[in-house]
Amino acid sequence: MKKRYWIMLSLLGLAALFWGLHHLKCYNIYINQKYVAAAFSKEEAEAAFRSARMQLYENEGRFMSDMDTRISAGIFGTDAVEGNELTQRIYTELEQMSDASPEDGCRIKIGNYRATLPDEESAKWVIRQAVLHYVNLAEEKKEENRTSCRIEQIKIHDALSIEPVSASDEEITSPEEALRGIIDEMDRLKYGISFDRITTSEVYYEEEPVYQETETLFDGESEVYREGTFGVKEITASERFVNGVSAYRSVWSEAVRTEAVPAIIYIGTREMPEYGWPVEKASITSGFGERWGAVHKGIDIGVPMGTSVKAARGGTVLRAERIGTYGNCVIIDHGDGQETRYAHLSGILVNAGDEVVKGQEIARSGNSGRTTGPHLHFEIRVDGEPIDPMRLLD
Repeated sequence: MKKRYWIMLSLLGLAALFWGLHHLKCYNIYINQKYVAAAFSKEEAEAAFRSARMQLYENEGRFMSDMDTRISAGIFGTDAVEGNELTQRIYTELEQMSDASPEDGCRIKIGNYRATLPDEESAKWVIRQAVLHYVNLAEEKKEENRTSCRIEQIKIHDALSIEPVSASDEEITSPEEALRGIIDEMDRLKYGISFDRITTSEVYYEEEPVYQETETLFDGESEVYREGTFGVKEITASERFVNGVSAYRSVWSEAVRTEAVPAIIYIGTREMPEYGWPVEKASITSGFGERWGAVHKGIDIGVPMGTSVKAARGGTVLRAERIGTYGNCVIIDHGDGQETRYAHLSGILVNAGDEVVKGQEIARSGNSGRTTGPHLHFEIRVDGEPIDPMRLLD
């Protein structure tokens, strides 16, 4: 019974010992391998360290960042403190370290790039110049006929930051070198500086042509009756740029300053007739249109005297006789407002009123009338107006 009693007392004693050791644990704070203070908990040590750094920055504008800090667990810390006293001890040590540290600098960083500049103003200059660089880059792609422009909503990405640091002369980077480094890194990352460019521009526009059907033209043909004219719109738009590259554009307003006039284009609906060649295909010695200060109303086909001339299309012979400068001439009415003329003939083989079919021989070519040599003058007229026969010949 006595033995069991002593065993129970021994176990209780060991438990009390471990409980005491646990509650006597402290956390030692080291800065640059120098012991500074001890706290009762790791959380309290970390909070006091953060508070001391912030006080140093607020009181003296110094932000100690390049430090080797360590918090390690220990026991029987007789000088462990808490609250303001703990913060003050850390603050005092940081203040002494900052007084003994090299000249203050300012670090600028984004992505993988870091640069230490002489002071905060130099770092801000770098950022201002980076903004200007990207604004100028965007201006290389400016709209034509722009009447106004302004830059708004300049934003620096959160990843681009500056912070006070302690640095030696050897660690200092020139602002110009830092500017090049920052721009290269932002171009690689494709983010960094964004802004909106608000522009007002005068833009030319045109209306869709108006198409009108007409029987004066054949199916498949068209003719511009009236040329269209451009109008002018005043457009105000916002364009978002990221690192000088356009991300998107939205139009805010659009106002017409000068109305556009649409073109009017006639579209032919008349059925395209089938015309055959009046003689075996030969060379065209004179085409349709302007010639010698006048309008040549047909085509001249170079053929020998006496060549067989055939009806290009079936119809009724209107005239078969000598007609002025045409000389001997045959005119055939095709019954749909179209007629053909065959001139400078040496012989006529049909009479007025005869019905002829396509390909029927009607005359012989010659040199009658006003000519410069043997040939066939051939015309096609639609509603009394001569047109280029080449439009309808097979």
